[in-house]
Amino acid sequence: MANRLQIIDLDNIVHSVMQNIHVDLESVWKIVQLNDYLITAGSTINFINFSDPTNPIIIDTIDVADRFFLDIEVAKETLIAKGTTGEVFFYDIADFSNITEITNLDAGKGLSIEVKQDLLYYIRDEGGFDVYNISNLSNITKVKEYSDFGLLRYTMRVDNYIYGKNEYTGINIINITSLHNIKRINIPTRNIYKANVQFKDNYAFFASGQSGLEVYNIKHPHRPKFVWQEQNPGFATDIAIQNNHAYLANGYDGLYVYDISQNEKPVNVVKHALAGFTSNVAIKGNILVTSQGEEGISIFNISTPGNPQLITEYTNETINVQRTLIGENKLYLATLEDGLVIINSSNLASLEYYSTLSSNESVTSFTFMDNHLVYASESGIYFYDNTLSYCGNWSTQELVSDILIYNDNLVISYLKENTVLLEFNNFSSFEIIAETYESRTLRIAIHNELLYTANGNSGADVYSFDNNQNNIADYYEPFILRGSILSVLGIILIATLIIILVKRERSKN
Repeated sequence: MANRLQIIDLDNIVHSVMQNIHVDLESVWKIVQLNDYLITAGSTINFINFSDPTNPIIIDTIDVADRFFLDIEVAKETLIAKGTTGEVFFYDIADFSNITEITNLDAGKGLSIEVKQDLLYYIRDEGGFDVYNISNLSNITKVKEYSDFGLLRYTMRVDNYIYGKNEYTGINIINITSLHNIKRINIPTRNIYKANVQFKDNYAFFASGQSGLEVYNIKHPHRPKFVWQEQNPGFATDIAIQNNHAYLANGYDGLYVYDISQNEKPVNVVKHALAGFTSNVAIKGNILVTSQGEEGISIFNISTPGNPQLITEYTNETINVQRTLIGENKLYLATLEDGLVIINSSNLASLEYYSTLSSNESVTSFTFMDNHLVYASESGIYFYDNTLSYCGNWSTQELVSDILIYNDNLVISYLKENTVLLEFNNFSSFEIIAETYESRTLRIAIHNELLYTANGNSGADVYSFDNNQNNIADYYEPFILRGSILSVLGIILIATLIIILVKRERSKN
């Protein structure tokens, strides 16, 4: 089936219906303009006269068997076309009625090409790029190789700069003014994995997986400004903030503590090695608790914030602790397949097992609501009073990844679906009054009446609440990640939730 090149008349965009004109072509991957002509690349190269945009005419076509063109550029009277096999073809287009192939270059596997005067920039598919001198097409020579720019996709040259989407870190801007001093000068977007977010003043602090701790200025939430980042050997999965210190759960690299008295210049003051994979950090008063999977939990005194002192550790060979909630003289441990384990913490130096709720189920999240414990397990959301007496439950269709309270209503995020706002009627009756449409949300947080969702490999989003109708509106998407691959440790982070989903599906069958 033929694809269509669409030409839209925008001259009267405000006052009239736009014209939509079609040119039937087999495929179109790239379009460049040369005076009154459009040149398209795909399975063929087509030269289209659009001096009259209402009647575009194909005047010539380059059609070579087994040749597909991914990118094209024009330099003077030469068309440069990149094929799929690593070859670059050069065509004389001085006369469109007599287009001839001049030569070709085997440059190896690549993604795209850019041209500036007599230099061809060949973007390699393994990262970096090569520079060729094409002033003499009978003697094309490679003059420079650059390997420290990462894997670049969707490049575009404007004057002395090449803009490229970096596969892992956002957008690279490369200054090519001097061939001998090409350098990356900026990464204006931070398209990074987001596991959780906490706030201080007008700043958002993200636990960002293998990218460590990230800081954004969110004074203007629709225009967040990246201000700081520290990558470290671990994998940041959770963050808690108290006063001027941030506590980062950093995977197999333990607990990191940052002095954030200067929001835009955090200082790492402590690196505390812990057994297992540190996935969660919880704070209440001067007590900090880390969750470490099969290695249990560790409890610290943080009365001196920059110097946490280990009080005790609690392990149980049968449980895998994912998150911890600190209550009055009790610790609530969300475990993988062993329910909500409750520990008597009246004496922190000597912790004792107290009880278990929803045994043989995985518990994913919890919070407190009007002196009631609220937690999510595989079978739904449960409510218990402060004596741990059952009050009610609400069944959910999908696995809940996080819970929080907003204006006496319950906000829950689903791991595979979206985030919903529930109107609380009683402990067994809820009504969905608003929802977002994001998938795979790991954690949620509210700051200044805005809902932030940490979506793992899809970055993070921001939503506003309509206070009159409690609706959730798509406010902005400033932290989006596209096309990146989860690191091995990122898979570890969400693997436990995936296991639960598989278990649930099997139980249905």
